[in-house]
Amino acid sequence: MKGRLILGLIFLFLVGISYSQSKERKVKVYKAWITKLGGEKTKGFLLDADSSNVSLLYNLESDINNPLHIPISTIDEIKIRRKNKVLKGAGIGAASGIVLGLIIGYSKGDDKPCTPPPDRPFDCIFDTERSAGEKATTNAIGLGLLGGITGALVGTKREKFNIGGKQDVYLRNLQSLRQYTISMQEQ
Repeated sequence: MKGRLILGLIFLFLVGISYSQSKERKVKVYKAWITKLGGEKTKGFLLDADSSNVSLLYNLESDINNPLHIPISTIDEIKIRRKNKVLKGAGIGAASGIVLGLIIGYSKGDDKPCTPPPDRPFDCIFDTERSAGEKATTNAIGLGLLGGITGALVGTKREKFNIGGKQDVYLRNLQSLRQYTISMQEQ
């Protein structure tokens, strides 16, 4: 009887979760850095790219009907990166480093005590006796920091499009560029 009750409760719990999930599609937001031919730099969120302009929003709270339109003939270079990619990379790297550090530390086990021979009493002066937990903690901290820094560096990579103010170069890259726009994802 208890088994059926527990199975029924689990079923109701799972049905509740499945109905509570949102059916909305998340829109991926990309930051764009546009360098104009004169060297002027503009930063914003990539809203749209068409055959004549690139449209940016300065912030996501701004009016989507009033974006900044930058003509292709003035664009030298476009760099794009997903919003919060650096933070996500740092988090994944740190978590991986912590797990790896814990595994390595616990797998080494406890150190055996050092007992120096009577004729060499200073042989164990620099030996430290550490438990597996101490090793795991030390390794987790060190590898977590290293993994976090590495993940953040990997996350800083930006997709780069060299336009040089040329319409034909821009049009060749337009399909690739449009996959990063907010308006293309909403369709």
